[in-house]
Amino acid sequence: MSGVQEHPNHQAPRNHRDHRNHPVHRAGSAEGATAPRRAAPGRLAGAARRIEAATPPDRSRAVDAVRALAICGVVLGHWCVTALVPAHAGADGAAGPLTVASPLQHLTELAPVSWGLQTLALFFFAGGWANAASLRAGVRHRPWIASRLRRLAGPAAGPTALWAVLLGTLLATGVLDGATAGTVARLVTAPLWFLAVYALLTAATPVALAAVRRWGAPAAVPPAALVALGDWASFGPGSEALDAAAPAVVAVLGWLQVPAGWLVPFLLGVAVREGRLGTGPGRRGAGVALLVGGAAGMALLVARAGYPASAVGVTGADRSNLAPPSLFAVALGCAQVGLALLAWRRLERVSRRPLVWAPVAGLNLLAMPVFLWHQSALLLTTLGLHLAIRGSRLLDAAAAGTDPGAEAGTWAATAPGAGTAPWAEAAGWLLSGLLGHPDSPGWVAARLLWLPVLLAVLAGTLAAFRRGGGGGHRKTLCPCRRGTPTVVAAKKGGGPTSVH
Repeated sequence: MSGVQEHPNHQAPRNHRDHRNHPVHRAGSAEGATAPRRAAPGRLAGAARRIEAATPPDRSRAVDAVRALAICGVVLGHWCVTALVPAHAGADGAAGPLTVASPLQHLTELAPVSWGLQTLALFFFAGGWANAASLRAGVRHRPWIASRLRRLAGPAAGPTALWAVLLGTLLATGVLDGATAGTVARLVTAPLWFLAVYALLTAATPVALAAVRRWGAPAAVPPAALVALGDWASFGPGSEALDAAAPAVVAVLGWLQVPAGWLVPFLLGVAVREGRLGTGPGRRGAGVALLVGGAAGMALLVARAGYPASAVGVTGADRSNLAPPSLFAVALGCAQVGLALLAWRRLERVSRRPLVWAPVAGLNLLAMPVFLWHQSALLLTTLGLHLAIRGSRLLDAAAAGTDPGAEAGTWAATAPGAGTAPWAEAAGWLLSGLLGHPDSPGWVAARLLWLPVLLAVLAGTLAAFRRGGGGGHRKTLCPCRRGTPTVVAAKKGGGPTSVH
């Protein structure tokens, strides 16, 4: 794995010096003839062992596994519920600009699936744990905060610059209309709000640590109460009168809900790291309490208080559990943290296996770039196919002698599938999973088949920007002082530097 290297002081086992006698290197031997079949698995296993050897022996792998699961949930969730489709045809029959649609608009029975894919709370939980572990006694707060914020800001430059140039070029050349460009820009910049909130909570880590050390896990109660107050001001009894009398108060409460909602799991992560929640024999009890309490709260809010059942925003809905995070999102986060505590020992044990730990470590080292680039992978693939199909229709119109200008400002309302041959129908169905309206179970099945393609585009985009210098510091796990999970950032042109 290119992003994970051994620490310079790490000594390779002695038997690694005999690699020249490996069958792969015996060109004239019988073993060498069959060695290529075993080379790939051997390299993977060797890379996994090197990552294992470079990992501090007392690093908490459970929290790394939680972060890896969280980033996977966020990416898969966005890829499964976001569709970029043409607006329905108007009176003239021409399809409108590209807009965002969600299968949850039409398939409401899939709402419970969003509970497992909306895992931002686990990301903030792991962030609270990691920041509390990094901010050791004696560390000066201002330099520490500045260092953490610089690391967060670096990965955001790549996608922002790419889409600024790309959208500007497509608009200037008339390939994209303004409405479609605005939709794409909103999707691209959506992850930046998370980055801003995460940066704010990172800067507040010294305060969070002090609060947890004084009050323990109940330090998370005040921000949860603030979220409840914001929900009441927006949707509760008398909210319309309050909005009419003091709209500024309602607006301010809505803005405060954003950091307050994610501060709850962040503080729970700090509490676990500081031994004030879910440690030793009490971990199971704390996990059960959070899981049962969070699940019960979700059920009551949906059944009795009229909260949406979906954990993510649904296009066209008048209320969202995510923008800003509602009390339902807080309850879901508590349930997810409780489940993580119940699975803590198992996660720790499973992550001790080198072939499991290698991808977990890789995802942790690339968590922020993956989060910031995953929407770009979806948009590059979807928008590229839309443009390719529209271009082919323009060429067909020109070849037929008709006016291609009639097609220039429209989008394909359906995926192309000329003829009724089985292969054409299958191709049209597959393309509908990326280009069609998400209004049927068939769309969901087709979208699932596109996930490996989106993953490949994401991997290629990350690799291209890392090779081009857009990846910032290269981080690598390395042995470090006991009890402090750290990484090493290998700066270009310089030696490794510890980042705590």
